[in-house]
Amino acid sequence: MMLYPPRLLLLVTSPLRAMELCAFGHLLLALFGTYLLCRRLGGSRAFATIGAIVFPCAVLLPWLLIPSLSEPAAWLPLIALMVVEILSGGGWVWVPALGAAAAMPVLAGNAQIALYVAYAIAILGFAVLIEQRARRRPVAWRRVGWLVAAGALAVCTSPRLSSCRRRSGARRASARRTRSPTSR
Repeated sequence: MMLYPPRLLLLVTSPLRAMELCAFGHLLLALFGTYLLCRRLGGSRAFATIGAIVFPCAVLLPWLLIPSLSEPAAWLPLIALMVVEILSGGGWVWVPALGAAAAMPVLAGNAQIALYVAYAIAILGFAVLIEQRARRRPVAWRRVGWLVAAGALAVCTSPRLSSCRRRSGARRASARRTRSPTSR
C-alpha cells in the first residue's frame, strides 16, 4: 500500500485532503475508463455514458469510505480496455501500459479485490478471443462462450451455495440441541 503512487499525495497535503483527492481521482478513473471501454467495444455515446455512470455507482460508491476496496476496483475498466486493445491487434504499445496498470490493484493494497480484477480480466480475454473466432464459425464458438459463462457463474456461486447449506444445517443442529424436553 505504501508503494501505491497516489500515496505520494500524503507528502504534499494533509491526510484528509489526500484521501479526498484519491477518492475523487479513482472515481474519475473508473468513469472515464468505463466510457472508453464501452466505446472501444462498439457502444454508442449514450450506451458508453450509461456504462460510465453505472460502473462507478455500483462498484465504487458503496466502498468509497474504504479505499482499500475502491482503489483496486477502479483500475478494472482501464485494464480491460488495454486487454481488448492488445487482443484486437493494437500492437505492443499497449503491453507496458497494461503491465503498469495491472500492478496498480495489487499495489493499492487489497489482494482479494486484485484477484477479482484478475478473474474479470481473464474472463474478458476469453470473451474477446471467442468473439474473434466466432466471426469465422459462429455456432460452435457461441457454445464455447456459453460454457465459459456457465463455468464463471458456477465458480462465483458455488462457494456461496455451499456456505448457505452449511449455515442452515448448523442452525437446524443448534435448534435440536437447544430444545428442552418439555417443548416436545
